[in-house]
Amino acid sequence: MARITLLLVLLYMGGVRGHAQGILDSRSIGWSEAIPLMSGGEPDGHLPQVAVDQQGNVHIVWAAWLGNRQDKPFPEALNTFMYRRLSHNSWTPTNDILVAPDSGAFVPGSLVVDDQGFLNLTWIDLGRTRSVFLSRAHVSVADMAPAWSTITVDFPQNAASYPHLLATSGGLLHLVYAKDNRTVVYLSSSDYGETWSSPGTVWSVAEPSREAVTNPR
Repeated sequence: MARITLLLVLLYMGGVRGHAQGILDSRSIGWSEAIPLMSGGEPDGHLPQVAVDQQGNVHIVWAAWLGNRQDKPFPEALNTFMYRRLSHNSWTPTNDILVAPDSGAFVPGSLVVDDQGFLNLTWIDLGRTRSVFLSRAHVSVADMAPAWSTITVDFPQNAASYPHLLATSGGLLHLVYAKDNRTVVYLSSSDYGETWSSPGTVWSVAEPSREAVTNPR
C-alpha cells in the first residue's frame, strides 16, 4: 500500500553561515526524518499538496479513492480529498474533506493560504466538464468537511489541467492553468475568490508544433 511521506519539514538551518553570500551548502542544512502520513490500512494517497499558515502550522491535502476499486470510472480515478494538519508538534487525524462531483473523479492543482487565514485548494473535475474549481476553508477548521465551500472558477469546455494559484495581499488571487495542453490561461480575483475576471490567454503553442503546455506557474 502506497504511503504519502512528508519530506519538506525543515527543522534546522543553524549550520548555514550568515556570510554564505546567498549560496546554500546542502551539507549544512538539517532535515527531519521522513514522516509517514498514512497507515497501511488507509487508501493509497496521490498528488499531495502542502501549505504553511501564518502561525507555522503545516497543512497537507492529497487525493485518494474511497470505495470499491471496481467502481472507478477509469483506473487513475480519485474521488476524495484527504487532510491532515501539523500543529504544536502533533498531527490531526486523517479526515476526508471533499468528495468528487457526479463525474466521480478529480485531481488537485495547488494549495495556498491567503491573508485572511483561509486555505485555498484548486482542482479539476475530470468528468465531462473538466471545470476549474476553488474550495476554501479557514485553517482553524479545515479538518472538518462542512467547513469547506466550493465555487466554479472557469468552465473551459473539457480542456483544463494543472490549475495553480497564488495569493497576495488584500484578497488578490491569481490563477493559471493549461488549456488543451496548448495554451496558458490566466484569471484573477480581488475578493478572495468570490468573483473572477474573464480568462485571458497568456501564451499559446505555435502551430504546427509538437510542444505541449504542462504545469504552468
